[in-house]
Amino acid sequence: MSKFFFILAFIVYPFLSWSQPDLPEEFVLDTPEDYPQYQELVIESLQWLLRTPLEEAVNLRAKHNAFDLIWLSGSPSVSIDINSKAMPFMENHEELFYTFMHGMAMYQLKHPDAEVNEIKLHSYGLKAVAEMVLKSYDIDMDPTLRKIIKAYRKKKIKEYSKKLLEG
Repeated sequence: MSKFFFILAFIVYPFLSWSQPDLPEEFVLDTPEDYPQYQELVIESLQWLLRTPLEEAVNLRAKHNAFDLIWLSGSPSVSIDINSKAMPFMENHEELFYTFMHGMAMYQLKHPDAEVNEIKLHSYGLKAVAEMVLKSYDIDMDPTLRKIIKAYRKKKIKEYSKKLLEG
């Protein structure tokens, strides 16, 4: 009997990790002191958004994107300065904008003491885009996405990001 529960737990556990964090119905973000209480929730939300294909839970994704964007836009612990040169996919795939921004934000939240530079942040944005494209099934692969995926697979995303930013 215990063997059955072990096998059942092994099968069910991966699906539990896909559950999204619950967002508060109301929240106050008036002062810098209001932000830390939501930081772990934002990290969980960003992780959920980054591991969930774009085609899944679309309405829930929109709510999480809105909450995270509100928090990120005022958080004293995160600074997102996006250079459009590093987003060649935007013309045909603007749905990947949030994914790009989430990658940049997650790096800063997970490495609060790391030196932040434009190339590194944009590299994490492109990495998030590559991973999302590879797990989503409704994204048309155009030449801009192919280049990002190629750089990601060759572990050259930082070099590709630098090339984009300098170009």
